[in-house]
Amino acid sequence: MAKIYFSILLTFLFIAPYKNIAQELPNNSFENWTNQGSYSDPDEWTTPNPQLSAMGVITVTQSNEAQSGNSSISLESKSFFGALIPGAATLGDITLDLFTQTAEITGGIPYTERPARLKGYFKYAPASADTFAILAIFYKYNTGSGATDTVGIGVFRSGSIISDWTEFSAIINWYSDATPDSTNVLMFSSDYSQSTNAGSVLLVDNLEYDFSTGETESPAINQEISVYPNPANDYITFHRNYEASSSDKLELYDLTGKMMLQTTMDCANQRVNVSALPEGLYFYKLKANQTVLHSGKIIISR
Repeated sequence: MAKIYFSILLTFLFIAPYKNIAQELPNNSFENWTNQGSYSDPDEWTTPNPQLSAMGVITVTQSNEAQSGNSSISLESKSFFGALIPGAATLGDITLDLFTQTAEITGGIPYTERPARLKGYFKYAPASADTFAILAIFYKYNTGSGATDTVGIGVFRSGSIISDWTEFSAIINWYSDATPDSTNVLMFSSDYSQSTNAGSVLLVDNLEYDFSTGETESPAINQEISVYPNPANDYITFHRNYEASSSDKLELYDLTGKMMLQTTMDCANQRVNVSALPEGLYFYKLKANQTVLHSGKIIISR
């Protein structure tokens, strides 16, 4: 079965004026909904409902099952003329094209803090071997390049059957010490990067950014590290002007926040083989236990 493919544009579009400017996530408990006739949408959130409702398809609804309060958000993956449409909700904007079976998510809300994680509560009833995804993305406009950089991503995925309200935690991986200027939260009843099945239902309630973490940052030591070549082909060299430790580890993430590589970095001058990774943009962290020694971006190009 074909699937509507959701892509996340890393070029941030300027915030639409109707979005709330606040540090707390708007309508994070999904108590407030607006009836649009054939469907209802959660206030301050965007879903595919406006475009799909004309064809009799609704993928996001208000549920009276709540972790607290009176309601939560329900996202359900549905089939439409051979295409599978994941239930989706975002603080940004969704552009859906059923003809090409693609969708784009852009935008978000203003936000200027660096939380440790996105947390909340969920229930999940997957169809077959499906998986859901909840993402938090942080952006910063780069005045030098005139483009918007992604400075942090947190992702939580699960395919387990969860019948009781359960807390999830999406750890934010920060790839820069910059203060973000905006954020977006995205939820999918079927993970946009995996195979999907009609009928999967995800319930989410009480989202919030949390600032408690065991991981600390050490940005000063960044000056003692060089990474080359960048763009890279099959190998990347990490050169450190200090004594390496057997506890040093490299973590490499793709644009969705999925860890693609983890290796020990116990040499001051160490080559890392990335030949098995596809071309594209990656984020890395060099860590000693829970301290981030260095973070940044690399491009793999062949």
